[in-house]
Amino acid sequence: MITLPADTLQDPSLSTSQKLDLIRRTVVDQLQTETDGARILAAVGIVLASWLVLRLLARAIRRHRSTSHWADLLSRWGLDGDEVRLFVRLARRVPLPHLPRLGFDAHCFDKSAHLLLRRLRDRTQRESQLFALLSLRHRLSFRIAAPTGTLDAGTKIHLERLGGKPGEGVFAQVVGTHARAVQLALLEPDPNVLIAEGARVRIRLRALGGESECRVKVLRRVSEVLPRLAIERPSKFIPTRPELRQSATRTPVRVELIERLPTRLNDDAAPVVEGVISRATTHGVFATIPRGRLKFGEAVRLVTDDVSATYVSYGDFSAARDAVEYFLLRGGPPYPVAKAAAAPTRAKARTAARA
Repeated sequence: MITLPADTLQDPSLSTSQKLDLIRRTVVDQLQTETDGARILAAVGIVLASWLVLRLLARAIRRHRSTSHWADLLSRWGLDGDEVRLFVRLARRVPLPHLPRLGFDAHCFDKSAHLLLRRLRDRTQRESQLFALLSLRHRLSFRIAAPTGTLDAGTKIHLERLGGKPGEGVFAQVVGTHARAVQLALLEPDPNVLIAEGARVRIRLRALGGESECRVKVLRRVSEVLPRLAIERPSKFIPTRPELRQSATRTPVRVELIERLPTRLNDDAAPVVEGVISRATTHGVFATIPRGRLKFGEAVRLVTDDVSATYVSYGDFSAARDAVEYFLLRGGPPYPVAKAAAAPTRAKARTAARA
């Protein structure tokens, strides 16, 4: 907005030409001042936009580097290509500060899995994606008692070629260990199994926590007469891919909401709702709860007549509004329910009183 000096223009000592010259100089000065302000604002906007673009570009580069590092690390550990691609999909949805610990922190992994499952609307796709995520979760060994193993002298392993049929391979025994290599003696040499130098093989090992595996490289053949191989020393054993088992059932259970406050102030017992287990799987159960909403990651206790176990809510698979079906991830081993002792009969009480 242009402002003219009213007092100066009303001065009778000024001529008309002087007043017009004064108006011209005032308008030019104010327009130049507004132009300079607009240029300053435009420069500040350009600087802020450039800073924002550079920040987004730096975040994208950091995410790409971390994702590539995780993909290479998981491939060296022995995960398959579809598992690595699934992990990359998870890495795209996790916050950038949590990405470095995605493969080590179970809570961070579960939160990213929840965000990935929530985008799928079809129940069949959600179930298949759920089982793939749980298999990957098992392979990353978040558990405390994860199967581990070492290749000491005398350890028996199963040797398989990568790309071959599942289960085909030979049994071998460790006869020598070195800093960077392990020497194997084939126990049952199969002439159809040709393991060349430089080939990538999978070794399976049964440990105390379960069966684990690792991918290594065949360095050389130690002896042509005796079936012996030298392989690189494994860096990490991971659990084998679990076999998915499902069984339909119709078991009524009591669902104890152990993370919620009691309904009454003078009561220490957790709220209890009735539910039905519709299907049992390798990793957990599908349970229908008529009343109540479970949050993702909320721990509950399922109690039957004989067994009680702790589970964690991992996904909502409801198809109706009145009854909500959840997948509950098994959080620990089941343990028997302590039953109250039966009340003594009148004859036993009379006998005990006489004694």
